[in-house]
Amino acid sequence: MTNKTKNSKYLIIASVLLNVILVLGIMAGPITAKYKTEKRITGDVKFTAKLADRILIQEHEAVRQTDGSYVLDAEKIVEQQSYSLMPGVDIPKDPFITIEGKTAIPAYLYVEVVEGSEFPTAVAYKLTSDWTLLKTTAEGSQTEVPVTGPNGGKVYVYKDILTNENTETTDGVPVKFQTLDFVNGSVTDTLEVSDALPRGTQATLSFYAYICQKYTDDKVVNFGLYTTAELTTAAPVESGNPDDGASAGGN
Repeated sequence: MTNKTKNSKYLIIASVLLNVILVLGIMAGPITAKYKTEKRITGDVKFTAKLADRILIQEHEAVRQTDGSYVLDAEKIVEQQSYSLMPGVDIPKDPFITIEGKTAIPAYLYVEVVEGSEFPTAVAYKLTSDWTLLKTTAEGSQTEVPVTGPNGGKVYVYKDILTNENTETTDGVPVKFQTLDFVNGSVTDTLEVSDALPRGTQATLSFYAYICQKYTDDKVVNFGLYTTAELTTAAPVESGNPDDGASAGGN
């Protein structure tokens, strides 16, 4: 797309520091220890050291050119940035998640994508094929609907179960879990801005990433830990059940 004007629209991405919590999940029978990790691009971060030392959401800085387009700076990584969007001018964007010090405890990686109020249909994006939209059956019907996250967005799950073995390279460098894919076959941008972009408006696009200890093969039920678990500072309960993290093996 080549049409360009000076009328702009702002898309804001932000991130914050980390806080540590421990989560105990209550299941049928005895109480067992369950852990979860939450990294929000806009909001708190919550995680247990039993799962990882640190989780980050970052991207390369998008530098605006004199013609209003953007180019990624491969040498500079940022955790927040905003854009002046122009009708017909697409934006290169490469948000990625890295996990430092991941333990052997199996875990699922989730991403919740939240579009701010009045997010324009003129801005298009999509997640990579590594992510699957979580769906559940609507109450009282057989219709499947997207799972809604704690912040009202759609929730996606990463294709693989994470352990210490697939979150870093052989050289100890954290693996980048890329979030957004190119749009409509483009090789340069991940935010496609149409000529019909409303002028003089603002919008936000936020990403919330979660790591939850795997305790069931049902990824929807597993993510439900966030709405059923109790937050506590108590020590984890020891158990011989591999599903609660006593064993790091298996899927």
